[in-house]
Amino acid sequence: MSRQKNKDTKMYLWKSKKLVADLKNEGLSEKEKLKYMLFWGVATLIASDPILHVGNPYTSTDTIISILMFIITIIGTVFCYKANKNGDNTDFITRYVCLSIPIGIKAITFLILLLTILITIAVTLDFEVFEEGSITELVFEASLVTAFVVYIYYSLVKHFKLLSQ
Repeated sequence: MSRQKNKDTKMYLWKSKKLVADLKNEGLSEKEKLKYMLFWGVATLIASDPILHVGNPYTSTDTIISILMFIITIIGTVFCYKANKNGDNTDFITRYVCLSIPIGIKAITFLILLLTILITIAVTLDFEVFEEGSITELVFEASLVTAFVVYIYYSLVKHFKLLSQ
């Protein structure tokens, strides 16, 4: 007997067997699954940030970029969820993960190309590298990272909308 979807399902942070039962009986709505995905995404961001800086000083630029990534990730994921909900409101996580791969590869390719062009211009014009901790470095790095992540979420939302047509 299939269990009716429970709109008031709590997140199981410890009782994995209860979560298995809900997943098995389709007792989690797409919105409930979103909560798990957001929790995992935020936890991963928080946990990975210090690891990425092992052996290097953690600067104010790093802090600001981490905060921006945190905010954009949450907002971007919610926008993706809403775009999927406005469509057929199914398979959000599967679509999100699958679409993220080609979109991420395109974004990384574009970023590498952009950085190659910027470095070539800087070397050609004998442009001095930003002084570490300067406002110029902060603005440049924060803008680059923000544009990169916003592009990924913009593309994801666009593709979720294509799915609903």
